Amino acid sequence: MRFIFKHSSLYITVEQLDTLWRCFVENALTLKESDLMFTWFSKICGSRYVFNPKEMLPMTAHIFEKKLCGLDFKNLTSAGFNCFEEYFRKYNTLKGTIEELEFRLNEFVIMDFQLHGLDALWNLALSVQNELVANMSITYLTSLYDSSKVKVDITTTSATLAYNLHCFLLVITSNERTTGDNPQQVCQYYHVPPRKCLQGDTSFCPPSIAGTRSS
Repeated sequence: MRFIFKHSSLYITVEQLDTLWRCFVENALTLKESDLMFTWFSKICGSRYVFNPKEMLPMTAHIFEKKLCGLDFKNLTSAGFNCFEEYFRKYNTLKGTIEELEFRLNEFVIMDFQLHGLDALWNLALSVQNELVANMSITYLTSLYDSSKVKVDITTTSATLAYNLHCFLLVITSNERTTGDNPQQVCQYYHVPPRKCLQGDTSFCPPSIAGTRSS
């Protein structure tokens, strides 16, 4: 399909995107089938051959906000996460909240921390059952703070933030595996707003994290 778009004057439409998504993601027969579709969507992200340049923002918004952010992240694979990450970065770049560094592949800085899709990224990290994808999401979340050029309301270093987040998610994951509790229910039990923990506000953190930090 990329070959057809590249060597013609055609651009993909919203209707065609919806049809592809419905057939190969929502109604995929196998994980391999949906992974192939996620990989294809990743490869066309930002392509001026596939998307009409004049409609790049609304088309990217449609895929990211309407499709990717609405996924059930529980069984998300690495291909699905890579697709989410591609559109998260592209959409925020188009909106001006992320600035990609020229001549430095996959490197960027955060210009405004009102990131579009950040809540969905948190939901992904707290819901996904695949351990590899969970680690990928943790790494990506902490890298966002390391890449920030704006003043974030925190009092701790990036290393400590990463440590807090890593411990926090380990507690949640461990609790789910041992008791069967849903991660979001664990958050509610501890009264922990996830962003507070990421921002270094340890007053909200579970006792196991506070005890680990103090030691």
